[in-house]
Amino acid sequence: MAHSTLNRAVSRPPGARWGRLSIGAALALLAAAGGAALASGCSSGTGSRASLAASPQPPSFAAVAAAVSPDVALIQTKSGLGSGVVVDARGDVVTNAHVVAGGGPYTVQLGTSAVAQPATLLGDFPPDDLAVLRIIGAKNLKPAKIGGAGSLRVGEWVIAIGNPLGLTNTVTVGVVSALGREVSEPPTASTASAVLPDSIQTSAPINPGNSGGALVNLAGQVVGITTVGASGTLNSGAVITGIGFAIPSTIVNDITGQIIRYGRVVNSHRADLGLSGSSITSAAGVPVGVAVEAVTPDGPAAQAGILVGDLVTAVAGTPTPTAERLAEVLADQQPGKRVPVQLTDSTGAARSVSVVLGTLPS
Repeated sequence: MAHSTLNRAVSRPPGARWGRLSIGAALALLAAAGGAALASGCSSGTGSRASLAASPQPPSFAAVAAAVSPDVALIQTKSGLGSGVVVDARGDVVTNAHVVAGGGPYTVQLGTSAVAQPATLLGDFPPDDLAVLRIIGAKNLKPAKIGGAGSLRVGEWVIAIGNPLGLTNTVTVGVVSALGREVSEPPTASTASAVLPDSIQTSAPINPGNSGGALVNLAGQVVGITTVGASGTLNSGAVITGIGFAIPSTIVNDITGQIIRYGRVVNSHRADLGLSGSSITSAAGVPVGVAVEAVTPDGPAAQAGILVGDLVTAVAGTPTPTAERLAEVLADQQPGKRVPVQLTDSTGAARSVSVVLGTLPS
């Protein structure tokens, strides 16, 4: 399964911020803000009254929530709380990599239980912000039905189930706002930034603690794992609401399946240059490129003649003024593809090399 290469970058309005949704700093933020307003956002499609009346009645939100909530878990880590979804009868639970990044011990409290059970980390893959915990001693659990993302439509009803602010089994409702969004998650004290190239955008409210929870369609399928939301205000003073994102089930099944089978991701489906570097700015403070600090021996960059000290300014014809932008550009490429890479060497001379992209290792 190859990740989508849809080039739909999410814009960040002035004053807005994307926030990872583990609960670590949430209470401090709420205290500083003087409280929080909770609201559900949804939109309805257009159409004639006759066609709407003839449509079959979908399952109720309450019925879907009742069916899926037992499969959604509260995860406690050393640094805070998050959510997770049971994926198999052995007790494997998928969550976000940033939920577990602060380290263990880990406990998992299932939606049908008041008791938190110890768990161990099977593995994680921060580039896709996914991880798998295994509940110690679990037997014969009922897994969630993870799938259906491939048939999602914009405007379709979805339900988010998770544990915002530690409030267990909280249900919010919205619609699929867009598909194929490219979202750049910010770094935290425990994690690097991550680029999610094929995210589901939803109007269902997503709050701190929802990370790793379920985004569910009305067929009761977990179509995505909720991961990030927008918060803040615009320069005009308008408050940002109703913008959240989830990792689609296609990616969730692929990555978690590899972690469960191998303990790690053996095929990331993500392009890699085989180098590491940092953003460089001009004397005027303008980002100008990514300075190469290390090159993987025999990797794509090394084979193409890219050297430590070179400045990467563009890949595949797209400027890369920052390390974040370079990661976003690579997220839109496929391993094995040959692309031009624009460079400036230590003397200031510009050159172009042709690179066959590798696969990002786990």
